[in-house]
Amino acid sequence: MVFSGTVITSGRGTGIIVETGDNTQIGKIARFVSETGNEETPLQRRLDNLGKILGWGTIAISFFVFLFIVFISADFSHLSLFERILQSFIVSVALAVAAIPEGLPAVVTISLAFGTQRMLKRSALIRKLSSIETLGSIDTICADKTGTLTAGEMAVREIFFDGKNYKVAGEGHEFSGEFLLGNKKVDSDSLNFIMQAGLSCNNATLDENGKLLGDPTEVALLVSAYKAGVKNTGERVFEIPFSSERKLMSVVTRSGSNKFVYSKGAAEVVLSKCSHILKGDVAVPLNEVEKTTILNKNSEMASLALRVLGFAYKDADSWDEASLEKDLTFLGLQGMMDPPRKEVKDLINSCSRSGIRVIMITGDYLETARAVAVELGIQGTVVTGEDLEKMGAEEFERKIEEINIYARVNPEHKLKIVAALKKKGHLVAMTGDGVNDAPALKRADIGIAMGKTGTDVAKEASDIVLLDDQFKTIVAAVEEGRGIFDNIRKFVNFLLSDNIGEVLVVFLALLLFKNLPLTAVMLLWINVITDGLPAVALGLDPAEKGILRFSPKKFQGEIINKRTWIDILIFSALLTAATLGIFFLNLPDLNKARAAAFVAIIIFELVRLVDIRAKYQLSWFSNLWLPVAIIGSIILQVVIVYVPTFASWFGISPISLFDWLYIAFVSFGLLIVLRLIGKVLNRLPSLSGVQTEN
Repeated sequence: MVFSGTVITSGRGTGIIVETGDNTQIGKIARFVSETGNEETPLQRRLDNLGKILGWGTIAISFFVFLFIVFISADFSHLSLFERILQSFIVSVALAVAAIPEGLPAVVTISLAFGTQRMLKRSALIRKLSSIETLGSIDTICADKTGTLTAGEMAVREIFFDGKNYKVAGEGHEFSGEFLLGNKKVDSDSLNFIMQAGLSCNNATLDENGKLLGDPTEVALLVSAYKAGVKNTGERVFEIPFSSERKLMSVVTRSGSNKFVYSKGAAEVVLSKCSHILKGDVAVPLNEVEKTTILNKNSEMASLALRVLGFAYKDADSWDEASLEKDLTFLGLQGMMDPPRKEVKDLINSCSRSGIRVIMITGDYLETARAVAVELGIQGTVVTGEDLEKMGAEEFERKIEEINIYARVNPEHKLKIVAALKKKGHLVAMTGDGVNDAPALKRADIGIAMGKTGTDVAKEASDIVLLDDQFKTIVAAVEEGRGIFDNIRKFVNFLLSDNIGEVLVVFLALLLFKNLPLTAVMLLWINVITDGLPAVALGLDPAEKGILRFSPKKFQGEIINKRTWIDILIFSALLTAATLGIFFLNLPDLNKARAAAFVAIIIFELVRLVDIRAKYQLSWFSNLWLPVAIIGSIILQVVIVYVPTFASWFGISPISLFDWLYIAFVSFGLLIVLRLIGKVLNRLPSLSGVQTEN
């Protein structure tokens, strides 16, 4: 039986087709992936909700202002009813344009685009633009063990030889590392016998470019031998290859005039072929007590999640194939495992402190999974794929909050895990590399495919591809996503503070003075100055330092929460009072009053930008575009006011020194007042509705 899509590389054969098209296994996967619709991302849902609030609110305010201008405003009282209606309509439309942050889609797109560019430099390829922000909102990461949480490199960790336990230090496939007996470093020469057996009875190789090739287990044995300084394999004369039935491999090698037999395999199988055991440099008869000790040691090492192999040898000056594996001398045991990446434990601890739950999924045995999880600092119940199949959906959903380790899991089980987590309200990121992982990757809020080992099907179904297959890249993407969400929140906060203030300035000026403080063209220009360069530059901010310390809840809420709305309304009220104050002080000269209000409102809005930015742990030098944009906006406004040609377009005159002193004094005062109000609101956490830090 072969699967549809299997590539035949050599040989010939006859097969019977039992299923075709969608009914094949790969067809079923393809059908499921195609039928799984693309859900809206959290960002899309939040922007949609915000858009509805702003849209309906702006329509209502603009309509009310339109009626107010038509029937009350003194500005257009000398015009006919038709002309008054036309002018009122123009002002209302300008006010609507000023009230709606139409630059939001552009800034969101730019922020996401720059985020994907930064992530590419950190080895993450973003396939869907909104995915990076969504990753910032996730509270659960389901990560494959092998290659993602671990180095993907089998390494010898413990050796049992001559009745002693040796620990092997070093990372992955590095050829440097110490041999420890207890806490004491020992000379590796004492291990030459067992190291030579591991190197000679081995088909792994080191090519001329220094690349290790071969089975991961045999590569681990080669590396441990190189660490001990044993590098001569001898000339291979004969080999009986390993098979799963025999659980044993034997070779005959020649070194000078001497020939040796080396065997490796399952400890109990190797022991059954041995009549002697090496003690010091002498082979002595092997008794039952020693056999029991070796088998107990094998079980002990296996319980530590080590893959254990036994080793034996004998002289073979004259040999025949029938007796090759008889009367061997037992050497010892080597235990190996795929070590966790050295940075992963700290990253998992950081995620846990932040409130992000890390779930480990592996096809390894339960004991191996438990041991690796302990080493990584992942706590929780361990469940096997077999246990999953026995559980009903309701039972699994009840227990899923306690299960953080899944062992002997097939790719099909991942889909069940994702579905249960999402039903519990979690935002889930799932990693995968195989064809069978595609449905789970598509179903997860964020599907993460492996770039090195992943199949094309898995990559196609994913949102993000890890170019280095490392867990640290996932965490980096979470940080970047959170930074983008903060940028969007800063941008919306800034624009709504300004735009609501502009609406209040126009509305209250009409009530109090029966005159427009800002004309339609002024409102449109303010919109360009504030929604333009400064707002776009704000969206280019990097992620705040230490952003992983915050709870995911901070990034799962609405873009503008209750606390921020209060902040916005307070600033809008202050902006309105300050702008109407300078407008009033320059009356009855309407052109001069409008010019002063025109300059003041833009400066005050830029002060709001500085206030918002100061709430984040970011240096002004981390985003040079922002100070450049602020200074550029001020220069443009000064040019508009003092260059006669431009001033005539807006119907204004230059403002006085008194006006500039008023603007400077009020700007400084606004910063102080806003900071004090912020401290007061920070003492009322119920306003925000979310816990910001764990």
